[in-house]
Amino acid sequence: MAQPLVSVILTTYNRADLLSRAVESVLMQSWQNWELIVIDDGSTDGTPKLLAEFVRLDARVRTLRQENQGPGRSRNRALHESYGDMISVLDSDDAYAVDHLYLRVRYMIDHPEVDFIYGGYRAIGSDTQMLVPDMDDPSIQVPLDECVIGGTFFARRGVIEEAGGWDHGYGEDARLFARIRSSFMVKKVDFPTYLYHRDTIDSRCTRLVP
Repeated sequence: MAQPLVSVILTTYNRADLLSRAVESVLMQSWQNWELIVIDDGSTDGTPKLLAEFVRLDARVRTLRQENQGPGRSRNRALHESYGDMISVLDSDDAYAVDHLYLRVRYMIDHPEVDFIYGGYRAIGSDTQMLVPDMDDPSIQVPLDECVIGGTFFARRGVIEEAGGWDHGYGEDARLFARIRSSFMVKKVDFPTYLYHRDTIDSRCTRLVP
């Protein structure tokens, strides 16, 4: 396989019933020069069998399995295993619109001074699902629009590594973003191509609600 321009990193744990939606949204991208690295973080459901089928169907899909370590450490491993010049993130209960990668690659090509972009999502769910637990005090609910959505992160190779990668624990996306913003050129985009499924009962944020 040729050197991919974009590495999509996806980590998953016991989401066999949701994972196909995420993976298939990458397979259907209008921008096709990508690799998808999936870390199976110790799933005990049908995830391994499902991922094996995707690997058989498309050589651009690579999977790695490990004992459960949490999303932050899993993303760091996927990042270490990636080859692309640009890094994209996808949560296993979300999806990309068909032009998600194309629009972000185009933006980075047109703006060589920019190191990292974020934003550009469409939240799917009810009004009450547009609130998430606060990073510092999960007993407090804050509007989704005030949050950084980690699945929208799109970076040039080396940016996330130099910022120290993801921490372990809730809020790791926001902490990584703060470190990146302090050292790199960061811009927010507004094309809503990240499909953020707040209607998923298994959502990490949902499970934190008291």
